[in-house]
Amino acid sequence: MKKLIPAILVVTVLTISCNNTSDSTDGKYIQWSGENEVANAMVGKGIFHFLNIEREKAYSFFAGSLEVDSTLFASHVVLAWLTPNGEADEMHKSKARELVKGKNENSNLMVSLLDINLPAGKERRAKRHEIWSKMHEIEP
Repeated sequence: MKKLIPAILVVTVLTISCNNTSDSTDGKYIQWSGENEVANAMVGKGIFHFLNIEREKAYSFFAGSLEVDSTLFASHVVLAWLTPNGEADEMHKSKARELVKGKNENSNLMVSLLDINLPAGKERRAKRHEIWSKMHEIEP
């Protein structure tokens, strides 16, 4: 019985300390998600496929996320990267710029990557690296 009381106490303390009911997120990360859980899941799948160099699948998931929740600026950014130059590309860029207003600094920096109009090469790479480095300093 004496051994049972400390065990119950330890389990109780662990349960109480691990129970996080706070929904607030204070991170300064890129705000990929929105209010719609289905769209957020599609964005997550899109990121997964994008990172695995499965660009066509990523495009489908990001486009689908915008069909469910058209307020996701980050989906527009990725679609602008994946879309060839033209009307659709410009539409995604303008929507991303419009929707990022009011978001955190890292989100705004991500959209600023779309404004780099340098030809491929060391200058463009250096400018992108500068922006990504600043984003990493803000939220490692």
